[in-house]
Amino acid sequence: NGILHLLGKTAAARLSDPQAASHTAQWLVEESVTPAGEHIYYSYLAENGDNVDLNGNEAGRDRSAMRYLSKVQYGNATPAADLYLWTSATPAVQWLFTLVFDYGERGVDPQVPPAFTAQNSWLARQDPFSLYNYGFEIRLHRLCRQVLMFHHFPDELGEADTLVSRLLLEYDENPILTQLCAARTLAYEGDGYRRAPVNNMMPPPPPPPMMGGNSSRPKSKWAIVEESKQIQALRYYSAQGYSVINKYLRGDDYPETQAKETLLSRDYLSTNEPSDEEFKNAMSVYINDIAEGLSSLPETDHRVVYRGLKLDKPALSDVLKEYTT
Repeated sequence: NGILHLLGKTAAARLSDPQAASHTAQWLVEESVTPAGEHIYYSYLAENGDNVDLNGNEAGRDRSAMRYLSKVQYGNATPAADLYLWTSATPAVQWLFTLVFDYGERGVDPQVPPAFTAQNSWLARQDPFSLYNYGFEIRLHRLCRQVLMFHHFPDELGEADTLVSRLLLEYDENPILTQLCAARTLAYEGDGYRRAPVNNMMPPPPPPPMMGGNSSRPKSKWAIVEESKQIQALRYYSAQGYSVINKYLRGDDYPETQAKETLLSRDYLSTNEPSDEEFKNAMSVYINDIAEGLSSLPETDHRVVYRGLKLDKPALSDVLKEYTT
């Protein structure tokens, strides 16, 4: 169809190794132009330490690799055949439409219409995680909180940036696994108030669609274990991106000398938690085989998981002592 796309023209649109910028893993689309001279411009934000607790597991990380889509701007008032980014790092163009992806910088109160310009620093998610697909850490600390549609017709609408639609995303947040639970579309009157029924002529807005799925919140017993000092000390390993072993290392699921590396099953955890005696027996049978297996691995290759958290050799003995005595 003749559309030309430009990827990764600037560093802001490249996902690269923070220690070696020439090691580029992804070139993100940054601008598109049609044969009619219609342009689309994509803006990105780089991950940083805003609102992140930089102690504990987060200490010493270089989290600058990740890129988040921030804005999609289109509707250039004057057609142009050439890509703007050929000659400029930031197009100085009058855009008529802007789609904003907000990560909490503009507030998430449904009663307050968000501004076009970010007012605060973005929010941190409770369950940060890392990707290692490209050989370096890509740390993710953000959730897209809302998607905003702005029109820019100052002469017709009386303001430079007019909020037309707001998709507000709501999450069930917790440190184990955050889930999207609701999404609702909001609109506002010119005075900033949410659009509401008038004289019963306008039907009330429907409730937001609720997302299904099993809750990721752990059972009370698991929560107590997760809060113990030994498990807290092991959170570092849970962020390293290695394989995850399923189902609590239960004896009836694994041969005596091996463990199957699979994804952790939330359904299993929520409905089939082993009894105390069952768990002690399973740990007693397999702890030695696991420790022996670890002894042959490099220190950085910890692949054993206890209830979703990876254990090294010293930690395994601590857990065994805690749960078999």
